[in-house]
Amino acid sequence: MLRKFLHIVFALFLVLVTMGVTISMHYCGDKLVSTAVNSKADSCCSGDDDCGCCHDESIHIEVKDNYVAPVCIEANAPISIDVLFPVLFQLFDEEIISVTKTTYVTYYLSPPPPLSTRLAINQSFLC
Repeated sequence: MLRKFLHIVFALFLVLVTMGVTISMHYCGDKLVSTAVNSKADSCCSGDDDCGCCHDESIHIEVKDNYVAPVCIEANAPISIDVLFPVLFQLFDEEIISVTKTTYVTYYLSPPPPLSTRLAINQSFLC
């Protein structure tokens, strides 16, 4: 459960950071008066009057990296053993490492018994 929750949190964090977030802050002197996310912070000055002691700051957070989807490898693709383990073929003789072919034989199975026989075996006569 915790693992699923962390995956969701990290996915939301990644989406948020790649979209970008702007944090606006309004200071009156050295004191932080208001903050806003993706909008302009409220001013403490009334109307259009500029107090002179107030100033606004904005921080834009965004990741500039390109996220490329991982390369998917086909699950049923044939993989050559000598590519994966070339040292094995240099150390050992090929006769020691041999691949045997396994053949599976399917046998005919009889069909299930009729319903009345199954009910008698299970001793369940309610239908």
